[in-house]
Order: sequence, then C-alpha cells, then structure tokens
Amino acid sequence: MNNHALENEIREFALANGASVIGFSSLGDIWDDVARIWPVGDIATRNAVTVGIALNNKIVSQLLAPQEDTKERYGRECYVVVNEQLNELTAKLAIFLQEKGYPSQAIAASDRANNNPLLGTFSHKIAGRRAGLGWIGRHCMLITPQYGPAIRWGTVLTDAHFTNAELMENKCGDCRACVNICPVQAYTGKPFAEPDPLSERFDTAKCHAHLTEVKICGKCLAICMKKSEERREKREERRIDN
Repeated sequence: MNNHALENEIREFALANGASVIGFSSLGDIWDDVARIWPVGDIATRNAVTVGIALNNKIVSQLLAPQEDTKERYGRECYVVVNEQLNELTAKLAIFLQEKGYPSQAIAASDRANNNPLLGTFSHKIAGRRAGLGWIGRHCMLITPQYGPAIRWGTVLTDAHFTNAELMENKCGDCRACVNICPVQAYTGKPFAEPDPLSERFDTAKCHAHLTEVKICGKCLAICMKKSEERREKREERRIDN
C-alpha cells in the first residue's frame, strides 16, 4: 500500500473514532527534542500519527473569569474526559496499524515526565506542528486554524513511513495576549524556533507553582482561543466582502 492510500485509511478511521484533526510526520531528525524520556520500545522508525480532539469552547472561554464550578467543569470535561477519549482513540489506532503489519505504540495524552519542571514525556505539539496541523504560539501551545489552541493531542508512533507536511506559517504576528495575561509571567514572549529549548520561552517552574496553588488556570488558553475566533471572523468577513 502506498503512503497516500495508507494515510487516507488512517484518517478515515481516526475521524470515525472521534478525532477532530489528524496529521502525519517523520520525527527522526528532532527525536531528542520531541521524545524527551519516552522509550522507543520496539518502534524502529520515528514516524508519528498525531490526533487532536477539540475542547468545549464555552467552558474554555469562562476561564478568563472563572467561578469555582467553571474550574471543576474544565478539569472534568476538558481534561479528564478528553484525555480518556484520546487514549482510547490512540490505542485503537495503534491496533489498526499493527493489524496492517506496522509495529505501533500509543503515547498517553498529557503524560508527565516531571511536575517540576513541568514536562511531558513526549511533545505531541511539536509532532503536530511537523504534521502541518498548526503553529506553536508564544504560550507553547499548538494553534490550529479550526480550533485555535482549544484542543488536546495524542500520538501513535509507528513503523509506517510518512513524509512531513508543509509547515504552517506562524500567524501570531505581534500578538502577546497570552504573555500579558499570565498571572505569574511564565512566558518570555520569544517566538517558537525548533532548535531552541523550551526554557527560553517558558518558565515551567513558575507555571507549576501557580497551578499548585490554584489547581486550574488556563487564562493563556482562553485568551488565545478568543483571539483565534476573532481572526477567523475577520477572515470570513473578508471572504464575504470579496
């Protein structure tokens, strides 16, 4: 089976099983940056299927001025439930690929290597960027054209071979809303560049300390989603005018 046909089969399967977006990438040249402490296991090559499930926009938007029940709803519906859905989806995808003869393994969503510094075992966002699904903003989240940053990610590593999609242009421009709204100024404001370490853009210790105190924050997520919706509305207005 050629790559294009396989990607179409995987895409159809993932969308039918709850994915909002899906993309494909090869990560060999940036493996140390993306995998962190993730053990490769039996996966000989470093190709990835990245899937995302969109969050409830209404709940996310309320994080700008949250009530206690807002935090509880966000934690339950936009974190616990969506992560469970992603883990189920990536497990199914890994089995789907293995049955086609491609050794594969799913990586758990939001799986942490450390709390301090705050670090995931695998960067789903960098894999998603390589797959052409969006660009990484100053808040270190992957921003998609369809959903802004209001989306959670999962990954399946596989021996199936993929080529990288065209990288999406960074459309943040001079926007610094996420940097300015952070209660502890955890973001430096430096734009993403693939070779740069995370520490040049994000003070994870500040973020972790704040989350330890307040449990749920998400102001950077909420303000970016709002700005993303405003950009989409402007694009639609221009399209209609033309």
